[in-house]
Amino acid sequence: MSKKKSISIYTLIGVILILLTVFSLITFECGDYGVYDFKGFLHNIKQGLDLSGGVRAEYLVTETGLSQEELDQRIEGTKKSLENILYQNGYSEAIVSSATRIGGGTIISVEVPDVKDPEKIFDLIGRPAKLEIKDSADYTNGKTLIVGKKHISKAYVTTDPERPGNYAVALEFNDEGTKAFSDATKQYLNKQLYFFSSGEPMNNGVTVQSQITDGKSIITGNYTYEQAYDFAVSIQAGTFGVSMKLDKSEVISSTLGENAVKNGLISGAVALAIIIIFMASVYGVFGVLADVALIAYTLLLIVMLSIVPWVQLTLPGIAGIILGIGMAVDANIIIFERIKDEYREGKPIPTAVQNGFKRATSAVLDGNVTTVIGALVLYGLGSASIKGFAIVLIISIILSLFTTLVLSRILIKLALPFNSSNPKPYRLKREEVIVDEE
Repeated sequence: MSKKKSISIYTLIGVILILLTVFSLITFECGDYGVYDFKGFLHNIKQGLDLSGGVRAEYLVTETGLSQEELDQRIEGTKKSLENILYQNGYSEAIVSSATRIGGGTIISVEVPDVKDPEKIFDLIGRPAKLEIKDSADYTNGKTLIVGKKHISKAYVTTDPERPGNYAVALEFNDEGTKAFSDATKQYLNKQLYFFSSGEPMNNGVTVQSQITDGKSIITGNYTYEQAYDFAVSIQAGTFGVSMKLDKSEVISSTLGENAVKNGLISGAVALAIIIIFMASVYGVFGVLADVALIAYTLLLIVMLSIVPWVQLTLPGIAGIILGIGMAVDANIIIFERIKDEYREGKPIPTAVQNGFKRATSAVLDGNVTTVIGALVLYGLGSASIKGFAIVLIISIILSLFTTLVLSRILIKLALPFNSSNPKPYRLKREEVIVDEE
């Protein structure tokens, strides 16, 4: 490869890193010009309950007439339904738990981090209601055909297939509900069915156009997104396995204080600067190129944490980021030490670089793959906060492998045209310098 080509590629990589830095850190406000505002990737990372605070709500289970075993099963089902509702609405780090209240009764607790509109959350998770589908607009005298918590497994917003621009509500039934709905749509073909939530009408009736046997249905009605969303949430809330009432709700502040994120960013920047100085001072040119790869790793990590929908940064997640940075640096050190070993044996710099990466790759992969396996186990068995740590750690390790084994190698190979014969491609101790006898 020629020096000119190396310079061109270095320039391209530099431009990409500068753009990543700009789009990660800077916010563009363009509303006055009819253009959407752009918020930097760093500012779009969702924060967990311990970093940004959130809301907490406690529900008292009021279900009666069930054995303890059946009640426990229904409570577990209700917890899963609550988790699904919150997850579908972008609150992936929500924590749902249950406990026995002092004095008797069961409490289901919901904690949701990084909430900008607490009232929306209280409304979202505070609508557990009895959903029913009847054959008449008269709730008292109408025949009940479908009961939400008995027959419906899922409800969500979709688009109206017949009216582009309008929204509809999609329903999915369980096995029992599939049969019951199939029988109802056959019996009431070309007639109307009516939805009720705790006895209150939810719409003006839905006309049955055909028998539905696949356990899926779409409710149309010229809905806006907000109307369809409210309808879907009400239906989903009506599928809870137990009846509940809101016992207590509150907005909670960050458990780490208002300056936790700011101090964490400052600490991370200082640590990164120390690592960059260390690598450059110990490994010379190779260390500087590794620093470039490390900066690329940091920027790519910010982008990934911002765009991956189920990531919400918590204190354990920050630990995952730091661990990922440490493993990236460790991998570079392993590679450089292998290159030094090859160079001590008298091999030319290009051969030493090639053999050094080859010898180090297996060791680097082994260490990182075992860590990924551990993170996957944590994700499968851990609580919500532990899952957040596992996801961040997995993303960090994958990016560190890319920047170490791919980007660092590219950067070093691009440098070879400038220094393929100098006996000191990086700093060696005086007694380690190999003199080319030729």
